[in-house]
Amino acid sequence: MTRLLCFAAVFALPVSAASADEYWVSYEGNDFPENEGWTRTFSDKNGVFGQGGAIRTLENGSLVLDSLRSVMIVDFYEMSRPIDPDPGELFLMRWRLKMDSVPQRQDPGVGVHSDDFKGVGFVFSESNLISILEQNVSVAFEPDVFHVFELRSYDMDDYELSIDGTVALEGRFMPVGNPSRVYWGDVVQGTTSVSRWDHFEFGVVPEPSALLSILCVSLPVFARRARPTLSRSKS
Repeated sequence: MTRLLCFAAVFALPVSAASADEYWVSYEGNDFPENEGWTRTFSDKNGVFGQGGAIRTLENGSLVLDSLRSVMIVDFYEMSRPIDPDPGELFLMRWRLKMDSVPQRQDPGVGVHSDDFKGVGFVFSESNLISILEQNVSVAFEPDVFHVFELRSYDMDDYELSIDGTVALEGRFMPVGNPSRVYWGDVVQGTTSVSRWDHFEFGVVPEPSALLSILCVSLPVFARRARPTLSRSKS
């Protein structure tokens, strides 16, 4: 039986008061994730946790996870910390991923759980993804190439998922048992895969419309201040 493994995170990043609202966490595929603050969960070919794991290599700036030896292998990474955006802010989660081989059902996956016990999760085959917490929600994409996936949410109730800059799915966060966490990697026990993770990043940033409002206010002020200087230069 296929089992999706989403364990409670045991690692928490310290968050200072100055950066509690906006933050950014980025993994660039240049080192193993556990060396950059992620908690690794892995199992061997017999399903024993804390042993074995996928065959892992770092190739051209990507983390390659190969679990073809056994359907019992998982190897994924998670982080626990305050997640949710405040009003006027936007939660972003972005990753660049290529599935080299997924012989059976979906195996690699990603997910985020909000601070309010709601979550979104996706698992991938070579040419489609499935939303694991929603019913009958899937999206197809071109196989055998890297794709950039991006999830956006202003309220951690609704989300928008884009693939290579084009909106592919709009959905809802669903109830989950553990909050405030992000995970990615080889997450399914019961299938195998080879996946390439070029980067994975997430965080809270200013809402684009808020930035636009700031620019709309700032530019006229700047223009008013600039006019006397320009007039003096002509005299």
